[in-house]
Amino acid sequence: MAEALEAWHATPANADRGQDELLAYLLDAHRQALTQGRSEGFFRRAGLATHFSIATFTPGQATGLLPQRMDHLKGLSWIPRGQCVVITGPARSGKTHLSAGLGQEAMVQGVRTLFVQTPRMLERCLDIEEPSASRKRYLKQLGTIPLLVMDDFATEHASTERTYLLRRLLDDRNRKGLPTVVASINDVGDWDDYFEDAAAREGIYARLLDQCHRIELKRRPPAAAHPKAGRGSTHRTRAKVTAAKQAASS
Repeated sequence: MAEALEAWHATPANADRGQDELLAYLLDAHRQALTQGRSEGFFRRAGLATHFSIATFTPGQATGLLPQRMDHLKGLSWIPRGQCVVITGPARSGKTHLSAGLGQEAMVQGVRTLFVQTPRMLERCLDIEEPSASRKRYLKQLGTIPLLVMDDFATEHASTERTYLLRRLLDDRNRKGLPTVVASINDVGDWDDYFEDAAAREGIYARLLDQCHRIELKRRPPAAAHPKAGRGSTHRTRAKVTAAKQAASS
């Protein structure tokens, strides 16, 4: 706030403006600082770079997520309804980007969000070397956080113990009406092989997939060559052609 006030007084054009305009300016600066702080805090705790934001995810036919559907997800109306979001797609399709972006958008809007990698989360919950009280606190956090984002879901084989733990967690969140976002490199139809216990597996599906938002992303096209690289290649080709002509004439 102090920096915003100093910036206001340092601008000559503001000398003739009234207190109402100053107050509006300071309130806007405060909102922007709060938004930035929430966003940076989310990415820091998630261990992700800040470019994994929803603003940098480009919807369209190429990604498999149409703009209208993207706008609906960004609107976050599915959160108070307790609806889950299931994102699948091959490598380099933007699953982590989209799931983290939704988590960041929720944080910016004041919804407490936790981003986890599913295998590490399960490992931490069952780590006997970690104090029991610490594990209980973590499980409570997972079960009560308003929005839980689980990346790398159904990507590593889960033992019976881990499958039951995951089912209990999702059951707990489902009964509280809390939404969960999951991202997986595997199609939903291939998930069976990653959960050892069939009964617990079906419980996971029932709590996660019923009335969820299913997003199937496509592999992103490779990035276009940098313009400078293209021009450099053209210059080298022309140089070779010139050299060849000179050699032919001599």
